[in-house]
Amino acid sequence: MRWRLLAVGAVAIGLGMATRLVNQLERAIGGTRDDRQRHVGQSAVVVLSYTMQADGMPTPVLEARIGAAVQLASHQRLALVFSGGSLPPHRPDSSSDAKLMCVFSLRCYSAQMRRVRRRRLEVTSQNTRENALFTLALLRDVQPRLQALHVVTSRFHARRACRAFEVAAAQVWSSSLQIFCSPVPEPTSAALDAPSGSCRRSCGMHQHAALLVEVVWLCAREIGGLAKYRALGWI
Repeated sequence: MRWRLLAVGAVAIGLGMATRLVNQLERAIGGTRDDRQRHVGQSAVVVLSYTMQADGMPTPVLEARIGAAVQLASHQRLALVFSGGSLPPHRPDSSSDAKLMCVFSLRCYSAQMRRVRRRRLEVTSQNTRENALFTLALLRDVQPRLQALHVVTSRFHARRACRAFEVAAAQVWSSSLQIFCSPVPEPTSAALDAPSGSCRRSCGMHQHAALLVEVVWLCAREIGGLAKYRALGWI
């Protein structure tokens, strides 16, 4: 029993050290910009989609994004845009990521969602560039006096996403629109064990380790995404 406790303690310490290293990696790739405390008159929030599970539930990475976006929109009573189409292979019911994110938010963050000014769905984008173009086109039509847009995404993705929105805003928006970057740190095991609105996700050490591995892979993939977007002039 003593050796088992020592082993568990060693694993917990190792996971803690790995988490700090992954957080540093995220900041190196995604940048340190954080505009969550910035406010202007007419604003809105957009949360960018990520992989959904086969049952239509968000992965931990996406759930962290959704929770942060709902909190921001409800606290400031802003409109909230869920952005994301259905990536191939398309789901049998043709549900977009945006629709599934909205359904999850209404179920798991029902109290906070009642304080959100409006809910909007952008259901056709297939990548970060299209997230920006299609979201801005939607808001230009329904909220033309918008002054600022908070872009909520994972920290590792924030540099590319926020810059893509700034470049797209210069092309799509007829007047000056401020883009506020709201990066979301990846969830830790403690965060995953905590209640998410009215939902609860349990997370053991093996799930925490798997999440860290996933984030490292996403950071590595993001390097290629940054290079591609720079080469194409999208950021």
